[in-house]
Amino acid sequence: MKANEKPGLLEQDRADGNKHDQILTPNQDSVKANWLEDFRVRHGLKGTEIVEAIRLLFPGFDKALLSKCLNPGKYGVELTPEVMNHLINHFERSHEE
Repeated sequence: MKANEKPGLLEQDRADGNKHDQILTPNQDSVKANWLEDFRVRHGLKGTEIVEAIRLLFPGFDKALLSKCLNPGKYGVELTPEVMNHLINHFERSHEE
């Protein structure tokens, strides 16, 4: 760029740039069934109980993350198998006592 030139936008070919004939949306069939919500309802658990149990493994887990895990189709966030197994063991044991 020469000293007396001002920066500007480069020319772009926009022949097809505004053609929007396909809108991508999340495929609801590809989102796994929400295991966590089913588990919570089946065991009559409050969100705070689940957060406290997961914090035993991951101290940074909070209610905002739980909300995202409860809505995987919207946020794309799911619990790991390790956490799922932990919840099963934690709440199955506490319901037996």
